[in-house]
Amino acid sequence: MSTRVYFIVGAATFSVLGASCIIPDTDIVVKIADPCGEQWTVQTVGAYGYTAVGQVRDIKNDKEDWLSKTYCFNAADSKLLEDPTSDLADSLLADIVMDCEARAYELGILDTDQTCITTANLAWVGPCESPMGGCMDAPEDSGNDEAEGGTDSTGTDTSAPDFTALDLTTLVHVENGETVVSQTLIDTGLADLVGVGLDGTLATLVKDEQGVVRGFELSGIGDDNLGAVLGWENGDVIVKVAGVEVGSFDDLLLVAALLLEANEATVVLERRGAVMELVYRRGD
Repeated sequence: MSTRVYFIVGAATFSVLGASCIIPDTDIVVKIADPCGEQWTVQTVGAYGYTAVGQVRDIKNDKEDWLSKTYCFNAADSKLLEDPTSDLADSLLADIVMDCEARAYELGILDTDQTCITTANLAWVGPCESPMGGCMDAPEDSGNDEAEGGTDSTGTDTSAPDFTALDLTTLVHVENGETVVSQTLIDTGLADLVGVGLDGTLATLVKDEQGVVRGFELSGIGDDNLGAVLGWENGDVIVKVAGVEVGSFDDLLLVAALLLEANEATVVLERRGAVMELVYRRGD
């Protein structure tokens, strides 16, 4: 199994905490379309296969739990998932089926009854709240502000920060071999966790063939989104940030705490078999 989180260096606090649905004591996948959205799970409870001598064996993970993945989606996507025949629902089910079949192969058993397919199911869990908070509904505007208080707010910009409105290419640049991330990007990301979640950059906790955690593999990078402007490529595996080897949510929380006040951090990643170091610096 793997764990997906949204991850950004230079503003790790809003990306690691703000755009991930942290579910303690589980080895799950979390895809973030909205950190304050709706939580859905796909699983293959009851899947089994046969050993070489014909014995029945459950298809479970190393912890002897049934395979499952948990996702956070915004309201629009959550509505789509209410239709089990939708393309989105189909893609989630197909993903867990592939994991189930891959796990059966690892266990050396044959899913001759196709239980990975027949047991795959999708279910709504509930709200997926951001660990940083900020998911409460905004107070309703009564429309009587002027009548009640007579305050004239003309000329005052009260609009909420919008991460999706930023031109990220103007807020990140390379200087003397270091990637400089502007304070505007960091502040806006912290203030708009939902916008950060919509960026598309994902990191998936990956393990080698022996089950040892390698780090977080990056995907969803393109079209000048956050991963692209930070110099990342699809397939990169982040193994260390600010001197901390990242192989779990706890590691990411530690990194977030370290980077909250840090002005500079080094990221070690693997790219096409080579180890690279990228230096990120907080800008103005």
